[in-house]
Amino acid sequence: MRAVMQNRDMSACMGVKTRKVDSATFAIGCGLAGIAGCAVSLLGSIGPSTGQNYIVDAFMVVVLGGVGKLSGTIVGALMIGITTPCLNTSPRRAWGKSSSSPW
Repeated sequence: MRAVMQNRDMSACMGVKTRKVDSATFAIGCGLAGIAGCAVSLLGSIGPSTGQNYIVDAFMVVVLGGVGKLSGTIVGALMIGITTPCLNTSPRRAWGKSSSSPW
């Protein structure tokens, strides 16, 4: 997957079937999205606004951890997951979202 992403032409020259890699990547992404949807549906009711409570945290994890770095993503998720509940005990709950970022 990484070789096709970085240099599609060279991967094709080396014999990698790039169309199959594209299909497998799409299938894995769809499967993970389906599993995530099932997990979120267990938390509450389903509607058009399902997941809006989690989108800000997910975006902050990606920005904090770095795109493409699994260890950074895990560290970012732990930092946000630990600091947000601690800061949500403050008088204003919005501080929990705004000050969990280190910047």
